[in-house]
Amino acid sequence: MMDKRRHKRVPLAASATIRYNSEGSSEPIQAMTADISLSGIGIYSDKPIREGTGLSIEITFFSTEDVTMTVSLQGESVYAREMGGEMGGMYFVGIEFDEEINPIQQPSLHHHLQKILSWS
Repeated sequence: MMDKRRHKRVPLAASATIRYNSEGSSEPIQAMTADISLSGIGIYSDKPIREGTGLSIEITFFSTEDVTMTVSLQGESVYAREMGGEMGGMYFVGIEFDEEINPIQQPSLHHHLQKILSWS
């Protein structure tokens, strides 16, 4: 199977708060990140998120300089599957960002990703 991703993914251990962009949205969803690229992020959630849903994502992570950082991004759920086995009841969700992470709008996260990408 050919990988259609535009950018390399890197692991990112971070917490994420997901909010629906629609009016009358429900409580925020707490999630853990799996990986991230300049154009999207993979998360683990205990709540399902339908594909095609507009989302606000707040990510809190430790930077490569050991500083806690929080960034906010907008995106859309493009992949959502319930995990099986011992992970039953958990969901893996792929989110494509509305705009790629860039040094002007998300300087701390962009710097963090560039540093990690330079290691590989």
